[in-house]
Amino acid sequence: MMTIVFAFEKAQFFNLLQSTIHRIWVQQFASTMKEDTRYTPADVFETFPFPSSASLASLESIGESYHETRRQIMLARQEGLTVTYNRFHNPDETSDDIQQLRDLHRQMDEAVAVAYGWGDLSLDHNFCETAQGIRYTISETARREVLKRLLALNFERYEEEQRLSVGIGGKKKRAPHPQPLSHASEERGESTSGNDSNAPPPEQLDLFDDGTPKQRWLL
Repeated sequence: MMTIVFAFEKAQFFNLLQSTIHRIWVQQFASTMKEDTRYTPADVFETFPFPSSASLASLESIGESYHETRRQIMLARQEGLTVTYNRFHNPDETSDDIQQLRDLHRQMDEAVAVAYGWGDLSLDHNFCETAQGIRYTISETARREVLKRLLALNFERYEEEQRLSVGIGGKKKRAPHPQPLSHASEERGESTSGNDSNAPPPEQLDLFDDGTPKQRWLL
């Protein structure tokens, strides 16, 4: 069994990595072992396009609330994460504490969407049929749109890093798919908006062939 630890001190990162937005990235690109998702940092975390540092700060409060509420539920029920989330995703589970956790998860997802600047996107949380069974999650339409936008953002940032590399004497290498990204350009406070006129629009990218960037998230 492989354990991966993200040593973040702030709840904003907990919020982002626990969100459905991140989960969509994981489910699309992570590998599997038997029937389980295998979260590897090289495939998931390093390719995941974070929102801007300024926007991340807005996730702190809801992240703390969600984490503390979940902790109190598990303490009160003397149940672990697996049992807690089995309740969370069970439409027949209507207890007040689990409903509160669902409400906070919805707020958390909505806050992450806003952090990306996606205030126009309706997530439509409900109990939905998924490849993993019935889950309390966003609608299929919203899931597809979130994935499309994350892939487009990944590609834009890759193109921007390539452009900056050329600007300091590097040699740009074009690639047909989004590539693993460092977050160095964000940490330097530089723009991540792609401006390469040769970059194909997101809907023209073949995003599901071998070579597509893989997710790297382990919670």
